[in-house]
Amino acid sequence: MAGTAMAGTAMAGTTVVGVHLMRRGVRGSTALGCVTRAQLWPALRVLLCNKRACSGGQVPGKVHGKLTGNKVFASAAEAVSDIKAGSTLLVGGFGLSGVPEALLRALQARGVGNLTVVSSNVGTKDRGLGLLFESRQVSKVIGSYVGENETFERQFLEGEIEVELVPMGTLAERMRAAGAGIPAFYTRTGSGTLVQHGGMPCRYAADGSRRPLLESRPKESRWFAVPNAGYRSGAGAGAGAG
Repeated sequence: MAGTAMAGTAMAGTTVVGVHLMRRGVRGSTALGCVTRAQLWPALRVLLCNKRACSGGQVPGKVHGKLTGNKVFASAAEAVSDIKAGSTLLVGGFGLSGVPEALLRALQARGVGNLTVVSSNVGTKDRGLGLLFESRQVSKVIGSYVGENETFERQFLEGEIEVELVPMGTLAERMRAAGAGIPAFYTRTGSGTLVQHGGMPCRYAADGSRRPLLESRPKESRWFAVPNAGYRSGAGAGAGAG
């Protein structure tokens, strides 16, 4: 597809899978649900503020709704005060390291629900994102590793939440590309699997039958016979793919 933004090295004779960053249902089609500054800032704030930064009360923020040179909140509670129900949050951390625990506790205390969380993992029962699952504030997860949290597992299998599993490197590139204004890209990761062909369960029935109500859709794929074609094809205006 001419003008499609590409990522990674497309080797000769390699089938690559298109990754569509646009998600329907959040103010039309938005990149991971965060394209406007109002949507993107709360998400990036949670992503970038780790536990150490928040523990002393010095949290990057904004004053009177405008970004300033001195982005400091008095507390973690104030830092999450403008996150609304239905928001999409990019949450940092790897395992239980670098997780914005103070911000997550403050968000749990606020009680806002119907949240979509984008993260490499879902924490444990009482750590990290596990706090928000315990209080049933999450409605959708976009992530890579979903083990070690029995609360999340139970809610997923009982049809309470939707889950979109994404290879970790692809997840990182989706966030980077969305921030750079790239609507879609191709990658070899997941080629020949359910990531490419679809059929991965995303939501189960709530009647205990574990019958999939929603499955992942097939991704567009292309065959690149020319080495590094991805880089040369990525200079266009950026038509959506997948």
